[in-house]
Amino acid sequence: MRGFHFWCTHAFLGCARQCGTALTDQAVNRELVQEVGRRCAGQKIATIDLDATIIESWKKEAQPTYQGIRGYQPMMALWAEMDLVVADRFRDGNVPAQMQPLPVTKRAFQALPDTVQEFYFRGDSGYGIPCLRGKWRTTPPS
Repeated sequence: MRGFHFWCTHAFLGCARQCGTALTDQAVNRELVQEVGRRCAGQKIATIDLDATIIESWKKEAQPTYQGIRGYQPMMALWAEMDLVVADRFRDGNVPAQMQPLPVTKRAFQALPDTVQEFYFRGDSGYGIPCLRGKWRTTPPS
């Protein structure tokens, strides 16, 4: 699914540029997630799985990471049941993994299709976001 997502995003952006339409990666991703929701309307549960990962880079601009290598540390929010990236944020390598997870988390829940009725969040111990604590099932956090 991630390969399909990558292909669709770049195909949509390419078509938009040829037509002179200004589309962002976020707008294309939102449309893709909505289309997946329409095609898989029976999927009523969404678990947002938030994680940051280190990507090593030899670019001069790359910053040192906590692992001691130079690179970047993007944060991704995955709709776990569908194996689909619903939000992301590109970040330098020298930022703490738990830095500002809430904006990405909110964007992830906002991107989910209306067909989803139960909402869950999963993140490692670095993501102790107060509004995500406790139980909630029918309304995503705001």
